Amino acid sequence: MDAKTVLEIIKTFRQEGLTELELKDGEFSLSLKAENQEQIEPGYCQTIKPESSVVKPSNDFVEDFVEVKAPLVGTFYQAPEVGAEPYVSIGQRVGAGDTLCIIEAMKMMNYIEAPCSGVIASIDVIDGDFVEFDQVIFRIDCNVEENSNRE
Repeated sequence: MDAKTVLEIIKTFRQEGLTELELKDGEFSLSLKAENQEQIEPGYCQTIKPESSVVKPSNDFVEDFVEVKAPLVGTFYQAPEVGAEPYVSIGQRVGAGDTLCIIEAMKMMNYIEAPCSGVIASIDVIDGDFVEFDQVIFRIDCNVEENSNRE
C-alpha cells in the first residue's frame, strides 16, 4: 500500500469521526485509534516565521529544497477550521510570508509562514498530528521559475 493511500485512509478516518480502525492488506497492517477528537477553538493567535535550511533529501531527488521545521511543539493543522480547504497543497506555488499551516500550542494558534517563494514539494505531517520542535513539516522547492503564474 502506498503512502498516498495511507494518508487518504487517515484523512477519511478523521473526517468521519471514527474512533477505531484496523486494516490489513497482505503484510501491511494499519491500526488507528482516536483518543480525543478535538476541534480547533478560537484562541490567541500569533505568526511565527520558522527558520529554514537547504537540504538534499535522501530519496532520489536531485534538487535542493528548503525544509520548513516546526518552531515549537504542538498540534499541526492544515486549514483554518475543520472542513475548510487547507492553506497549501503539494505542487502549489507559495510566496514568502504566505501562511502554510497552524500549530496550536496551549490554546494559542501559531501561523507558520513560508520562508521563501516556491512550490510545495512535500507535506511531511498529517493534519491533527502532534509535532515536535524542529520536526520537518514542509519542503519547498525555491528553485522554480519566478515567471510562472501563482495559483
